[in-house]
Amino acid sequence: MLSQLDFNGKGDDRIGVWAITNRAAVAAGGMPTLSSVVIKSEPYADPPSPPQKGSTSTLNSGDDRMQQTAYAGGTVWGELTTAVTPAGDSTVRAGGAWFQVTPRLAGGVVAGAKIDRQGYVAVRGQYLIYPAVQPDAAGNAAVVFTETSAGEFPSAAYAKLGSRASNFGPVFMAAPGSGPYFKKSTRWGDYSFAVPGASDTAWLATEYIPPRSSQTTDGQQNWGTRVFQVPLG
Repeated sequence: MLSQLDFNGKGDDRIGVWAITNRAAVAAGGMPTLSSVVIKSEPYADPPSPPQKGSTSTLNSGDDRMQQTAYAGGTVWGELTTAVTPAGDSTVRAGGAWFQVTPRLAGGVVAGAKIDRQGYVAVRGQYLIYPAVQPDAAGNAAVVFTETSAGEFPSAAYAKLGSRASNFGPVFMAAPGSGPYFKKSTRWGDYSFAVPGASDTAWLATEYIPPRSSQTTDGQQNWGTRVFQVPLG
């Protein structure tokens, strides 16, 4: 498992790497072993609240806590929403920070870890919130998130990483938003998700504003969840 270490909201450049070992003890009424190490990482910090087209209300981007983690090919992957200034931009925006970590076990506990790859997913002029990463054993990966800005309705988007690439490639729109979040609502979907699919694919899901035909029938809210599949590699 992975965790962030920004406990006071001032940002940090370390992450925690955790392991649960001796799990067989549970079947006999015993306790498993929980161990952890702290390693240096790229900096991250609480993200700003992003604007949205057609509304003066901003979305709640939460904080920089670690989101979903995944284990593949001997490495642990994790991601979080962070404050970041995209390349070619002069404004601090919300983006994704991601980490690929190789842990080392010794004596039945996690004794060390190293970061194989890390980076930011950020787009000039845009805000990317609540990322979720799904890798494969070869080191390919896909990341999903909500994309929004003053010129864009909250939309579902994703990016892909090649096994030999240093960072994720361009952002692709999976489903454009159809309008701003309902009235003055601000709390956004706290999490996206990403899980393995068949034949080296990933199933991805995140919140967006769908067409009216896909919104709640009682009209109380207009948000929806976009679920889609993308190939890895």
